[in-house]
Amino acid sequence: MDRALDKQHLARCIITGLLGIGAVSMAVFGTVAFAERPLVRALTPLGAYLFWALLFMVGGGFILSTLLPATMSRLRFVGYFAAGFFLYSAAYVAFYFPLKNLAGEWLGIGCGSVGLAAVLAAYFKNWTAFPVMALALLIANVAGYGTGRLLWTIVPPPNGMLLWGLLYGTDLGAGLGMAIYLATKSSPNSER
Repeated sequence: MDRALDKQHLARCIITGLLGIGAVSMAVFGTVAFAERPLVRALTPLGAYLFWALLFMVGGGFILSTLLPATMSRLRFVGYFAAGFFLYSAAYVAFYFPLKNLAGEWLGIGCGSVGLAAVLAAYFKNWTAFPVMALALLIANVAGYGTGRLLWTIVPPPNGMLLWGLLYGTDLGAGLGMAIYLATKSSPNSER
């Protein structure tokens, strides 16, 4: 692939991830900002987290599947992405629920990012790119979650929650776009 096309592919991956996952995140965090209590009452705290994760799994999977080379199955990718995001969510819940503090949040984000990257590497059959994919997801996730969480503590509701969703979603989306770019750039199984 020539350099100009490669740069276009990189930009497309990052922008699609940023805008697409950003939009999904705003939908999720919007329900948290305006309907968290009724959802938790109706679904339990764990059920509400599963509902929010499902929104990310389905919405995010379909949006990110548009970045795949034509030779790869979009529906299969959505399944893998859903499994990866479920793993990410399970890691977050496994650390956050028992600890209920910042350490639980950061441990969940760290382990979840690595797990999500592993599932994406499995989909693309590209374990060579796994370490840098995990690093891209971790950096983007920490940046978006951390800055969003900080604003949430400063800006009154519901705007603080919405800002958190915007920053988390756009940064995570950019990281996911970068991970897909890295996986497809060097994967023997993905002709662009």
